[in-house]
Amino acid sequence: MVLDLGLASLTSITLICVILGVCTVLDLRERRIPNRIIVVFAITGALLVVVTGHLAQDWILHLSSTATFLTLGYILFKMGAIGGGDLKTSLLIGLVSPGLELVGWADPVLEGFMISAIELAIMLLLGYLAGRIRDHSHARIPLIPLIFVAYLAVQIMSVF
Repeated sequence: MVLDLGLASLTSITLICVILGVCTVLDLRERRIPNRIIVVFAITGALLVVVTGHLAQDWILHLSSTATFLTLGYILFKMGAIGGGDLKTSLLIGLVSPGLELVGWADPVLEGFMISAIELAIMLLLGYLAGRIRDHSHARIPLIPLIFVAYLAVQIMSVF
């Protein structure tokens, strides 16, 4: 694996950290992410990945990651495991910063599927653990901060 510190990768990872940071604050404060915020982030992210060439360079990765987040996220949403804001925010990850930004796999379809699934699995595991630690109230655990942690953990671990 070769370390990729190119403009497209660094811009994508920076933008998704900003997006996830803002969504984390909103999720913790209000327990919801307004659709207008998601739309602004989606448009900004789409423009950025097109302008930097990230989409042209890794379009299969973007497609497989977004499709995985959409498919698994929709199933989790229908099961009641995640909320609509969690689903839409995870789709932003697939759009703006799919897979591993600082290194890459030879197979972009496998990378998109595996990394997206791993990030969702880490989010769900952390949510489960947070629920077990809490006082067993039925209050929902905000999951966007947890997918932010999952995203960062996967990106950092990929370098080592």
